[in-house]
Amino acid sequence: MLSPVELVQLRHVVQRPPRQVGLQTGTWSGNAVVAYVKCTFKKTISSATARRYLHQLRFRRKRPRKHFAKANPEAQQAFAQALAHIEQLREPGSVTVYMDQGRIWPDALPRLGWFVRGQPAWVDSTSPLKRDKLLFYVAVVRPLGWVITRLCTWFTPETTAQFLAKVRRCTLDRLGQSRVVGQHLLAGSWGVGAFMYRLCGLDDQATRRRAP
Repeated sequence: MLSPVELVQLRHVVQRPPRQVGLQTGTWSGNAVVAYVKCTFKKTISSATARRYLHQLRFRRKRPRKHFAKANPEAQQAFAQALAHIEQLREPGSVTVYMDQGRIWPDALPRLGWFVRGQPAWVDSTSPLKRDKLLFYVAVVRPLGWVITRLCTWFTPETTAQFLAKVRRCTLDRLGQSRVVGQHLLAGSWGVGAFMYRLCGLDDQATRRRAP
């Protein structure tokens, strides 16, 4: 049995992401509480007892909404404005290629978890071990709407260079010869930016006719 002091500590802990207290899971569950109690208080309880404690502490199971802990609305707005400005400068017979990095991991899934009764349920999108991630590059060719992707095991200057080469190769294969006329870095990360291509022998109407 947990003491009143231990129950108070448990209530505070369950309001934090499990990974912050050393558990390898994205949301709280009965088994997660069992593991925490055993590690912290050196006591063994069952999953049923853990759930009873959670109900006693006024927690209930909810499906949370995702909260991207590192999101910056001001930076996002500035990025969108910079990208729109580059698109306005796009020359006739050219396309703009926007390239970025993406990550998908299990913690971002809205799974059922234990949250304080009567309060909004949020779960931070946090980063687990590398083996639990799906990492990829993505490029969008504007105004054609083409999407080019490439999976990778980790983001490095080498993998970024390989993806940029793939983007150029795919663009050349579908639109013919071209040369880079401008490069604009929109964010401080490898390869995140917009790359403008001028297409030899094509005007802007011909570029638009190739759009899907």
